[in-house]
Amino acid sequence: MNDNSVSHPNELACGIRPGDVKIHFRSKFSIWIDESKAAGGHGFSHQTLSAITITSQAVSNFSEKLLSRGYEFVLPRKLHCDPIERYFGKLRQLSGGRFLVTFYEVSRSDKILKIRSILENFDTTALKQLRDKFYPAS
Repeated sequence: MNDNSVSHPNELACGIRPGDVKIHFRSKFSIWIDESKAAGGHGFSHQTLSAITITSQAVSNFSEKLLSRGYEFVLPRKLHCDPIERYFGKLRQLSGGRFLVTFYEVSRSDKILKIRSILENFDTTALKQLRDKFYPAS
């Protein structure tokens, strides 16, 4: 249920507006998932079904809260954690690509990423101006 735009011919495929059926659909969907957990899970693990329930309820509750605060619409697709996943993926890669890493490896990798970020965003024009001021070209 990744909503990418405010309007779409399929009413379940667009952004959420006040009084929208999609909020109630997500609530009913999470109830259905809870009932399917009790019925054996339809081949899904208990953890997967719990994650789906929690995510569905969270999107529904968060959308209702934003809409009650005066927002015109909510795009649930924008509620994701890709930047966090990308960051932890970089930490794992710097630790040899293993899924399970030690605290020491995470700490070291975090320092490397911070230094890399500083160097990538470093403005060299100020250094060039200082160099030219104190060591003028002859």
